[in-house]
Amino acid sequence: MVSINGAIADFRRQWLPEGGFVAKRLGQVIERWATRRRERLALAELDDRLLLDIGIDRLTAQFEADRPFWEGGERRQGRWW
Repeated sequence: MVSINGAIADFRRQWLPEGGFVAKRLGQVIERWATRRRERLALAELDDRLLLDIGIDRLTAQFEADRPFWEGGERRQGRWW
């Protein structure tokens, strides 16, 4: 039988290794948000010829560019991010 203190210590070793899982995950999220922002700003600046080249129209590009950086849309582990 495992004591509650042993279970907590095991949890900490698993999820909070040296450097910290939470800090690493937070850094990944911030990096993803920054990338999304840069990509959406770049998309908004493309001309109609380049948009046609990638297969989207001006309205679709503007809709995507206007979305907030925290709104992802990609699917991950059965949930929307």
